[in-house]
Amino acid sequence: MSKNKNYAMNWLKAVISLMIVMGLTWIVGVIVVERKELLPLAYIYTIAAALQGLFLFLILIAFQKSVRDELVNWTRAKLHMLSHDNNKPLSLQQVRKINKHAV
Repeated sequence: MSKNKNYAMNWLKAVISLMIVMGLTWIVGVIVVERKELLPLAYIYTIAAALQGLFLFLILIAFQKSVRDELVNWTRAKLHMLSHDNNKPLSLQQVRKINKHAV
């Protein structure tokens, strides 16, 4: 039950974050369309709308612990491969062995 609750909480956090990021951007956009004298707000809207993809990437991918852990494991394996000056790619077993010893 704890695993399902954790999954639900992570899902809820992602949904709320997305609603804030996307909702605020489009609310500003509607205000700008209705009131032409708010030109500086139009620039803020344009920048926020352009950065929505970055915000989505950060919220849905980069802030997930599992993704960060895999990136750390991949980086450790690459650094280990470079430090041994070996041009052959490492096998999955070698990567796991390196990561087991690094922790």
